[in-house]
Amino acid sequence: MTTQAIARLRVPAVLLTLLLALAGCESGGRSNGGFQVFTRRQPELWTILCTELTGPYHRENCLALADSLRATPDIRSGDVRPEHNTAEQSSRLYYGKYRRRRHPRTNRLDTSKQLRNDMFLIFNLADDQNRRMFGAARAVRYIQPEGLALRQWALTNAPGTYSLQIAVFYPEGDFTGSRKLAGQFVAELRGEGHEAYFHHEEVMSMVTIGSFDESAVITRKDGTIQLSEEVLRLQAADPRFKYNYQNGRVINKKLDDTKYGSPSFLVRIPRRLP
Repeated sequence: MTTQAIARLRVPAVLLTLLLALAGCESGGRSNGGFQVFTRRQPELWTILCTELTGPYHRENCLALADSLRATPDIRSGDVRPEHNTAEQSSRLYYGKYRRRRHPRTNRLDTSKQLRNDMFLIFNLADDQNRRMFGAARAVRYIQPEGLALRQWALTNAPGTYSLQIAVFYPEGDFTGSRKLAGQFVAELRGEGHEAYFHHEEVMSMVTIGSFDESAVITRKDGTIQLSEEVLRLQAADPRFKYNYQNGRVINKKLDDTKYGSPSFLVRIPRRLP
């Protein structure tokens, strides 16, 4: 196993550096392996995060601000969404949903007139003492609430220590909706009888398959690393599990003038904080 592969095994499941390392790789012309979800294109939804509150009265303060926002002229009261996290003692107040598209060449997001107008209105709302109520308002990706069944497939719920990453989704051109696509992909794999999981980050969403204990990684006497027979059998069980698909395609890497597809690899299963 190469030094690069060994490094992957020592980092958490969130592998942003992997994408950076592959930035200069060639995009392969390989098929998507038959995964139906790879052929879909989803609209990229954004929302306005008006404010974040913490502390023992986060819920009460957030609800009060939500009521004030609903009472504001030109505000669509049904688009005001307070959300609370009791475990973290925090609340967030969101407003609206906006479709945003990426430029096919620059990959930059557009900003609709509705989003600009709503941001201007919310940012400039002031209290009785002329202080901005939502001076830190900003546009963020809209996260669709997940059903109970889907939440159970989160990688944090997987047993064991490692899982095999076979796909990653991230915004690229008209390829959007990373979280939804990862969830659909996991549902598709589960429907085929596979032990599949998803893991969401702020930008990317990963899909993994299987769960393994510490014995999945074997250190030889000479210090090199190899994967257990159990992991190798899973990679060989289905042609689709051999690679780490990126937005539905295999990325070709070059070593000694030889092209090869970016392989699937083990990631450490993250655990929820108590």
